[in-house]
Amino acid sequence: MRKVLVLLLSLVPAVALAQPADPAPDEPATPPAEPAPAPAPPLAPPAGPPAVMPYAPPGYAPPVYAPPPAPATFHRGTTFEVNLGLGFIHASLGTQSDNSDAALGGADLGVGGWLNEHLALTVRLSGVTYVEGANRLTDAFLGPSLQYWIDNNFWIGGGAGLGALGFSNATGDSNSKGGFSLDLRAGYSFSSSSANTFNISVELNPGWYSIDPGFDVSGSTTASYTGVALLAGYQYL
Repeated sequence: MRKVLVLLLSLVPAVALAQPADPAPDEPATPPAEPAPAPAPPLAPPAGPPAVMPYAPPGYAPPVYAPPPAPATFHRGTTFEVNLGLGFIHASLGTQSDNSDAALGGADLGVGGWLNEHLALTVRLSGVTYVEGANRLTDAFLGPSLQYWIDNNFWIGGGAGLGALGFSNATGDSNSKGGFSLDLRAGYSFSSSSANTFNISVELNPGWYSIDPGFDVSGSTTASYTGVALLAGYQYL
């Protein structure tokens, strides 16, 4: 019995040493380790270069580039003109020799409209008158005539219509004859920035007539008269 008791006493310290020591009350227990985070998925490659948005300050509008406006033109609507000047008449009287006589004056009047920016159509009355003492001879044109503007200053014109030849003398005798006549002219206008222009021009009105014996020149049956006038005048564009 005594031997058993000694054996038990010898085993008590070994059992105490084998038991784990309790943690200190003020010493926290070690927390359990957290699991590692899952790896992020790989990023997909971009489809293309990133869009670049232009910067514009608030309220800014980009300029709009429009073609320059066409130069102002007055060649539209109605046009009319009046001219006065001096000239002469050239006559060819059948078998008679040609002769030219200084004319007292020339005049013309035209009224019409613009067909486009460069071309106008007018009805014109023009002519020259030769006076010698009490004798008077007039060569005139009446008809349509075109006026073409080469630029803002230079123009040419032409038309065809009725020619009229009139003669009177001191005794009161008078006679007139109708025929075919042309209107040919060219001129220069001094202003290109206004609808009111002043110009200088030269105008020819050749006409052909059948002359009865006793009219102006006895024995002649055919005649041509050409009125030539140097004019200055006004035209409304």
